Amino acid sequence: MCKTFRTVLLLGLLAVGGCAGYPVNKSLEKFDRDAGYRFKNLTPKPGTPSTHNPDELFVILTFSGGGTRAAALAYGVMQQLAHTEIDNGARTLLDEVDVMSSVSGGSFTAAYYALFRDKLFESFERDFLKQNVQLALVLRALLPWNLLRLASPTFGRSDLAAEYYNCHVLQGKTYADLVEIGQRPFIILNAGDMSFGMPFEFTQEQFDLLYSDLEDLTVARAVAASSAFPGLLTPVTLKNHRRKGDFNEPMWIELALEDRGLDRRRYRQAQQARSYADLTRRPYVHLMDGGIAENLGIPAVYRALNTTDSEWSVLRRINMEKVKDVVVIYVNAATNPDSSRDRRSYAPDLVDSLLASVNALLSTNLLESATTLEDFIEQANKETAISGRPLPPVKYHAIEVSFEKIEDEGVARYFNELPTSFALPDKAVDCLMSVGADILFGSGVYQDLVEAHSGVANRVEGPIHVSSCR
Repeated sequence: MCKTFRTVLLLGLLAVGGCAGYPVNKSLEKFDRDAGYRFKNLTPKPGTPSTHNPDELFVILTFSGGGTRAAALAYGVMQQLAHTEIDNGARTLLDEVDVMSSVSGGSFTAAYYALFRDKLFESFERDFLKQNVQLALVLRALLPWNLLRLASPTFGRSDLAAEYYNCHVLQGKTYADLVEIGQRPFIILNAGDMSFGMPFEFTQEQFDLLYSDLEDLTVARAVAASSAFPGLLTPVTLKNHRRKGDFNEPMWIELALEDRGLDRRRYRQAQQARSYADLTRRPYVHLMDGGIAENLGIPAVYRALNTTDSEWSVLRRINMEKVKDVVVIYVNAATNPDSSRDRRSYAPDLVDSLLASVNALLSTNLLESATTLEDFIEQANKETAISGRPLPPVKYHAIEVSFEKIEDEGVARYFNELPTSFALPDKAVDCLMSVGADILFGSGVYQDLVEAHSGVANRVEGPIHVSSCR
C-alpha cells in the first residue's frame, strides 16, 4: 500500500514538473487605442476641487530600486504627502499625484497604493515591509513540487516569486482591477528589456506593441518582472503576439527613426518599439529588474516632459496651457559603494564580481538619469521662449529624497549600510519610513510649493526618531 502511494505521489510530482510553465499573456481581441490601462482613462480622485483642470498641478513620483529599503523609503514619502494639506485643507498633496513611475523594490509601494489606496497606511507594513519575504521565497522554492516545477525551462524563480506576491501581497489583483478603479495616479512599473537594455513599461501603450491585453495580467507579475534582480531571480517572459490588420504603429516611432542624429535616446527607444514587429526575431520578450536599464523610474518621466510621444505627455498638456506647476519627487534609495573588498588581498569571487558589476551598472544609470532630469528642469525654468514663441507660464519643481540629504554622518552611515534585500529588521523599516518623511518635509522646494498652494506641510510623527538610527 505504502509503495503504491509513493509511486502515485512520485508520478504526480513528475506530472507537476512536466506541466510547469509561466502564465502566458493574452493577445488583444482587437486593437483599440482608447481602451485599457492608459492615463487618459483615469480620473482625478473624487471630491478633488480642481476637477475642472486636474492637470493644473501635475505631480509625479518616481521610486527607485533597492529591495525593502526602497519600498520603505518610498512609503515614508507617501506618508508625508498624505499629511500635507493644500488649498486651505481642501485636499492633500497625495490626492494630487498624477503619475508614479517605479523600479524594483519601489514597485511594491507603487502597486500597493494604486490597488488599495489609503489602505497602504493600514496594512502595507504587515503585508510586505515587515515580512521576511526573502526567506518565504526560499522556503517556497524548496517545496518538493516547486523544485520539480523549477526544473522546467519555462518556469523560473521569478514566476514562483510572482505567485507569492500575488497571494500574500497584492491579493490576486490584475490590471483589469486598476482599469475598474479608474483613478489616478497612473502607475508605470518598469522592468528591463534584456535584449535592448531599455526600460519596459507595464502599460497598455507598451503592450499594444506586443498586440497583448494587459488587463488580464496580474499586477504581481509586473512587480516580479520589475524586481527580478539578475542572478538571484530569473527573467519574466512575455509572448509577443502577431498583430492584426487593425494595428496602427504610433507615429512617433517613424519620426524618431528618421531623426537619428537629433536625439539618440529617442532613436534607441524607437528601435526597441519597432523590434517587436519582427516575430521571427522576437516571438518572446524577456524582462529583468528595471535597474538594468535605469534604476530611478525617470526615463518615462523625462520622455513625457520633453516630447509629445507618450500618451500621457506633460509637454502636450503644457502646450495646451493646462499645466501651471510640474512637480517631480524622485525617491532614491541608493547607498554608497561597498569598498570592503578593497581591504582584502585576494581577488573577489564570482558572486561578488557579478553583484559588483550589476551594482556599478545601476549606480551609473541612476546618476546619469537624475542629472538629465535636473538639467532639464533647471533649463526649463530659465527659458522664456522656444523658437520665438512664448512659453506657457509653467514652473518646474524637482525634489530629491535620498540618503545624501542626511547631514548627520552617523545616521547617514546607518542607512548606507542597509543591504539590498527583501528582509530587513523592523527597526530598519521604521527608520526608513521616518527618514523618507523627514527628508521630504525638510526640502525648501517642497515647503515653497506647499506655501504657494495655500497649504500646510504637517510633519509626520514617524515610528522612530531618525536621530536614533545609528
